[in-house]
Formats: sequence, C-alpha cells, structure tokens
Amino acid sequence: MEALRGQVDKLSKACAETGRDVAELDKVLLTGFTPDRGRPLESVDAFVDFAGRHRELGFTEIVIHWPIADSDFAADQTVFENIATEALAQLG
Repeated sequence: MEALRGQVDKLSKACAETGRDVAELDKVLLTGFTPDRGRPLESVDAFVDFAGRHRELGFTEIVIHWPIADSDFAADQTVFENIATEALAQLG
C-alpha cells in the first residue's frame, strides 16, 4: 500500500506541475503480482475490503486475474464469480 500511495503521490505531483487535474485520470490497478495477490480472491468481503482501500488511494479500476488452477493465480472459481456479481453493489 505504501508503494502504491507513493506512486499515486508522484502522479499527482506530475499532474500539478503540468496543470492537469489528477482526478480526471483513470487509475488502474493490475493485481496478481504483489505479495497480497491471493487475498482479494479469498471471499467477496476480502475483495470489497481490498477494493475499498485502493479506491481510497484514487484507483478507479481493479483488474483481477482469472483463476488458474495449480498456478500463482489459483483461486476458487465460485468466489471469483461471486465477486463479479456481488462486490460492486457492496462497494456502492
């Protein structure tokens, strides 16, 4: 989170220096390559918590990897589908 916060701060400063509003930019987080890669896919609640914390940093989109069995991207397919159908409503 601290590394991402630092990146968002750098982006904000760069935008300010060029007279651009950072809020106008979409900020996309690609998950799956960080130490917490599996945590957002443990449950709908875990994803909602993860997404909420990153939304507070200004991220507007979160990309999660499709579950692939026996890989770094292994996850419960049912949980993944529940996230897709239920999490957005919980995030408001």
